[in-house]
Amino acid sequence: MPKYITFLVLLLSFSTIAQQKIDEELIIFVQKTTDSPFTLDNIKALEAYMLERNITTKIIDIDKIGAPKEVGYTPFIVYRNHIGRKIFKGRYTSHKRLLNFIRTVRRLPIEEVNYKEENVFVWKQERSNLVLKLKITDPQGNLPKNFNANKFKKEYLKGLTKGFAPATYQKNIAVSSSDELMYCSFYPYLAEDGKVYISSEIHSHYDCHTAIYQQFETAAVGNSVSEAFTLAAKNSLTEIQRQVLESTAGDAMNYTKNTNTVTWEALKLKPLKAPEKSSQTAFTEIEFPTEWMVAGPLDESTPIIAFNFPAPLRHYGGELKSTTGNINLSAVQNLETATGKFVVDVASIDMGEGDLTQAVTESMLYVDKYPNATLVFKKISGDDLKLSLGNITTAIVEADLTMLDKTASITTTAQFEPFLDENGALRLHIYAQFSVNDLEGSYTVAGPDGPADAKNKLLFRINVLMKGKE
Repeated sequence: MPKYITFLVLLLSFSTIAQQKIDEELIIFVQKTTDSPFTLDNIKALEAYMLERNITTKIIDIDKIGAPKEVGYTPFIVYRNHIGRKIFKGRYTSHKRLLNFIRTVRRLPIEEVNYKEENVFVWKQERSNLVLKLKITDPQGNLPKNFNANKFKKEYLKGLTKGFAPATYQKNIAVSSSDELMYCSFYPYLAEDGKVYISSEIHSHYDCHTAIYQQFETAAVGNSVSEAFTLAAKNSLTEIQRQVLESTAGDAMNYTKNTNTVTWEALKLKPLKAPEKSSQTAFTEIEFPTEWMVAGPLDESTPIIAFNFPAPLRHYGGELKSTTGNINLSAVQNLETATGKFVVDVASIDMGEGDLTQAVTESMLYVDKYPNATLVFKKISGDDLKLSLGNITTAIVEADLTMLDKTASITTTAQFEPFLDENGALRLHIYAQFSVNDLEGSYTVAGPDGPADAKNKLLFRINVLMKGKE
């Protein structure tokens, strides 16, 4: 039986965060005269899907109204609330993935996309660049005794430059929110007869697991390295151009042309308000427990655990829907010597797409062998660790995170907020965010294709609701 303390709450005002309705809106830019019927039909279906979930959706035809400068193609999807705007980089055909994105970022501050790509081919459009990232494996087969890797690289770059035209080779380029990426992989084989065979595949920026194009059975072949790579690049670029125009997987991009540039203010979108604080008064006999247990998510729109890679890989994210755990206080209403342990059901992961979820659980997280992950509090510190209604207690939490039977230490700044729910029951909301900065080194998990510093860093956000242990 947990120990409780009873006190009177007189004329207390506080924020009932569980009842707050976020004022939010989804903006979808389209070009109705040139977007494909498939795209426009899917956008209508997306609008209906979001409205069913009480997310207001506004479709803007840029042919008539114009668009802000960052809208380099359509459909271009922007989520906004009182915090600001966040651009969705993902397949517009995956409605659940978009909803997952909203759930993940709706309480995050604005983060500008500001990074560079190196050694890429860039296909310039009106307002946007399509960046072709390369993966060239070491050549296999009958390598000559005097094989020179640097000479081989010069030859394949010569071939790619010719085959990828009008895209041009860039040693480095700044990538903006208007730009998109495709991943082009080439697998060279040097035959005994002197011919060079190049197998290839293309991956969408939105899915690094399932290729959108493969040329394995009928590899490109040439009498030299440059000749073979020229043909392989031409074949790949032809397929990329087709995907950009015709993809029904959600990779199609209709680049904006001769579109009037307008400011966001000129669109005259409705102002969005921050959640308002509501007041409750005259409660009596509120009991603070020393033992708390997980009650569930904060609300239906907020994941218990959300995660994603940083920009430009933010679209690789999802949520973990099932967790249990407890916090024990040795002193009532004080976190100073508190202990805590949370156990996460890894199989409850949801990436927003069934195939991607399956790939992550089976080939990255091996849930059959490692079904759980744990977070164990080691130390809680701060200036004032007292819990009280109407106040947020901020603390530094040092913890051990165990995944795949490997443990690494993390440190997070967490917020603890006691409040009364709509039924007058005492609840404790815990919000924390932390990062695993060396995903591969700590847990031997390789992230998605992308910049090394982004794919090796995984960001977590916890929004858990606790109740007194019965």
